[in-house]
Amino acid sequence: MLAYIIGSGVYRWALRRGAISDTVTLGGFNNRMYLRYGRLYIPLGFAVNFIAFWALVLLLTLIANDFKVVPLGDVVDIFTTLAWLIILQLYKVWKSYVDFYEFYRSPEASRKFIDWY
Repeated sequence: MLAYIIGSGVYRWALRRGAISDTVTLGGFNNRMYLRYGRLYIPLGFAVNFIAFWALVLLLTLIANDFKVVPLGDVVDIFTTLAWLIILQLYKVWKSYVDFYEFYRSPEASRKFIDWY
């Protein structure tokens, strides 16, 4: 996963011609959080994703143990197994922050609005 992230970054930076176009969804939860908190979007996004990750790990551990008392070793094992999801979520938060930042910093005339209705 890390190789894909680095590879796509190198491709965009060195090999791709023309402007980079990304689609941002306006009016969604991430957009409202970016507009409200600005630079605090990154640490808040990391915190929200980390809490959601822990909830997922605890739910999977409870399901694996038939909703009985969960030994700490099982939680640590599942957390270690799914640790790559944290890296993926951190990348997602960082990329959405950069996308919103570039969108709001770009000139109004260069923005392309797509109506899906």
